[in-house]
Order: sequence, then structure tokens, then C-alpha cells
Amino acid sequence: MPAERRVEAIATLSEFALALAGFAAIALVLGQREGALPPGAIYVVRFMVVNALGPAILSLLAVVLAQVGVPEPGLWRLCSAFYLAGGAFFGALSLRHQRDLSRTGQLILTRSLHYALWIGSFVAHAIELSNLIGYPWPPSAGMFLLGLWVLLAMAGLQFVALLFLVLQ
Repeated sequence: MPAERRVEAIATLSEFALALAGFAAIALVLGQREGALPPGAIYVVRFMVVNALGPAILSLLAVVLAQVGVPEPGLWRLCSAFYLAGGAFFGALSLRHQRDLSRTGQLILTRSLHYALWIGSFVAHAIELSNLIGYPWPPSAGMFLLGLWVLLAMAGLQFVALLFLVLQ
């Protein structure tokens, strides 16, 4: 993939991610301020923000690292390593919140929707892990961006769930 196409793909991903994160942040602030959203919905919105801001921040990180002079294969490995570190942190945080909400009966997503989100997370993490270790393909911008698009798709799924399960 030529350098211009990579920058264009990264910019497009950032725009989508920031737009979705902006909506989620506004919904979160309004929901907390007026008490309009139940705790389960606030959980969905918070992690929608994380799943939308993550790709935006990581795609911009790739641009910064490229400008600093990190060479190509190492650049995509490093970006995938940052992705996996953030994913481990926020995944553990998400599990803790899900457990707490489940105990109190405030978890709003259906079981199958939770499974879909966790499977999507697993797929995105597997793509980034593959990019990090360079197996079965060498590290590339395409693999890194694919993992970010999967994460962004999960944020979109959370957005749809919020619209149809909570705001009806």
C-alpha cells in the first residue's frame, strides 16, 4: 500500500472514530447529568467511547511514529503492541463493570449481543496479535487498520444497541 493511501485510510478511520466518539461522549454527559440513562446504558456508552476513541488515537499514533522515523515493519508492530496493551487494560475494566452490573441486574445488553461484542473484540485482538508477531503475514498497515476497523465496528454495534435497547 503506497504511503499516500495509508495516510488516507488512517485519516478516514480517524474521522469515523471521532464522529462516533463525539456522539457517545455527548450521550454520556447528558445521561449522567439528568439521570436519563440507567447504569447499564452508561456502561455501554462509556465503552462505546473507548471503542471509538481507541482507533482514532491509535491511527494518529501511527502517523506520529512514522513522522518520528520509525521504520515500516517496526512501526506496525509497535502500533499493534500499543493496541494490545490498551485492549488488555480496557478489557479487564469492562469485565469488572459487566460483573458488577450483572450482579445488580442492571446489564442492559442481551446475552447474544454481549457474545457478539466479545467475539468482535477477540477477532480484533487476534488480528493485532498476528500483526505484532508477524505470523502468518509480515506486519503491515493493512493488518493494523483491519484490527482498528473491527474495533470501530464494535463501537457501531454498541451504538445500535443503545438506540434500540435503551432509547426506545
